[in-house]
Amino acid sequence: MPLIELLQKYEQEKKSGEFNPLLVKAEVLAYQGKFTEAGEVLKSAGRPEKAVELFTILRRWEDADKFSVGGGNRRDLLRRQAQIAVEIGEWEKAGDLYYAAGEYNNAVELYGAHGKIDKLVLRCREMDKNEHEEAIRLSAFYFRKNNQHAYAKEAYLKLGDIKALMQLHIELARWDEAFLLAKTNPEFNSLIHQPYAEWLEKNDRFSEAQKEYKMANRPDLSMRILEKLSRNATLEQRFGDVGGFLWNLATENLRLVKNAKNPDFDDTKHLERFQEFNLLSEVYYAYNLIHEFIENPFHHTGGNYQQRVFNACRFILSKLGSRSPLGVRLYESILLSNPTGLIDFQDLFVLCTCQNL
Repeated sequence: MPLIELLQKYEQEKKSGEFNPLLVKAEVLAYQGKFTEAGEVLKSAGRPEKAVELFTILRRWEDADKFSVGGGNRRDLLRRQAQIAVEIGEWEKAGDLYYAAGEYNNAVELYGAHGKIDKLVLRCREMDKNEHEEAIRLSAFYFRKNNQHAYAKEAYLKLGDIKALMQLHIELARWDEAFLLAKTNPEFNSLIHQPYAEWLEKNDRFSEAQKEYKMANRPDLSMRILEKLSRNATLEQRFGDVGGFLWNLATENLRLVKNAKNPDFDDTKHLERFQEFNLLSEVYYAYNLIHEFIENPFHHTGGNYQQRVFNACRFILSKLGSRSPLGVRLYESILLSNPTGLIDFQDLFVLCTCQNL
């Protein structure tokens, strides 16, 4: 500030009765670069917070801290120091300063967001569960986010939060610990089965997944697995397996019928699905015989084998109506299963035309 402006300022302060010669002296010392002396004068003038402000601007933290003891707000000083540490990317130092200022949530946010797990563990163990529950819970969140199961478990046990502990085991796929915890806390047993089933399904353990879906009271998801398995088996031309999956689908739907004599809407739907899947399971079982006859060059030729193949074709044609099941090639199948003239080809043509093959 130019000297003339400084003099004008002092003249105005004299007129308003706000003039303080000690503050003027401190300001002059500061302009001269004699900051320690300026701080001492401000302290003697009863304005230590001005000294703290001066040294904060200069980032002379030890001096600022010394004058804050004399009346300044030390927490504000630590907070401002932490903010500057954040600005220059000193994350751990900023977290330490916020922690020292009693701002535990801000400290945890910085430690967790920037991967300072060791420091986060230390602080989480230091904090009192009654006074700092929110910060401990936030610590657990960052442990989970960083896949630190043991530390997150420690935090939830410290809080006595068994439900959160169960959710942790489920989220990080610690199934043995989840089921062990459910034994001593059966009220949380219902939380396990569906996510465990989803994990089993994701890891191609379909039979186990089906059982878990049933225990979770989700037969729809159990049947979804059977539908997926039947489709995959069809694409892989494992038609015997397809028949088995479809039969299981039929029986699953039948189990869901509550009153077959007076069925409601849901019962009717399950009965219809039972009939449809039952029919298709028989069709695929029959077609498996035809497919093996076509694809296997070393099939049997003796006895009534070819007659059985032809009868399987007749069975399929009589059952399907207008249906066109995936993978079932009836026209090719019937032609190839008639090597000895079991059926006249003109009749065969009429038969296939009627079935839109």
